[in-house]
Amino acid sequence: MDGAQRRNLANDWLKDFCLALKNVSLYSEQHARGREYLDRAFESLRRLIGERREVVLVRAEGRLHLDSVILDIDRGLSRQLEEDMSARGVDSIVFHATLTPDEHQGLIRCLLAKPDRIAEKGGFSQILLDEGISSVKANTEKPSRGRDAVDGSLLGETGLVEFLSQLGRGHGAGHGSAGQAAATGATAVTGIL
Repeated sequence: MDGAQRRNLANDWLKDFCLALKNVSLYSEQHARGREYLDRAFESLRRLIGERREVVLVRAEGRLHLDSVILDIDRGLSRQLEEDMSARGVDSIVFHATLTPDEHQGLIRCLLAKPDRIAEKGGFSQILLDEGISSVKANTEKPSRGRDAVDGSLLGETGLVEFLSQLGRGHGAGHGSAGQAAATGATAVTGIL
């Protein structure tokens, strides 16, 4: 999958996920409209994960990143989800490939919980556990230090492979020659190790 396809899938997922949050909050999980959007968001996430082990959603510097993709096609949706995550003390969410529809629905319930209730229950990670959700982890990743910063904790197995393949094509630094990209990438990789 190329970068443009990945960006489109990631931003499609954002739209579907936000619509699921909105419709479940307006109706319910059992209402036909709520179910429709829950199913749509789950299928969108499955397409995004594909053959990978996980994808990581990170909130950093007022923006959302899904693995290495900035979610910015619909800035309003991105900003709203970023604010919702911030209010609930969530810096990152790791979606594992083993995620089930029931766990996905539980995640939506958790994200709709009032921030003070989440704090009372011991934080977002704790309410995920209380819901029996084992395929989603929260706040296990560190926020990015900036758009071009490479943080080893943000690069899952597939993110690292993608980064190294871009580095080999001379896109690692985003500017300059392939040699400059390789030098920048080597410094970044050394920082990861």
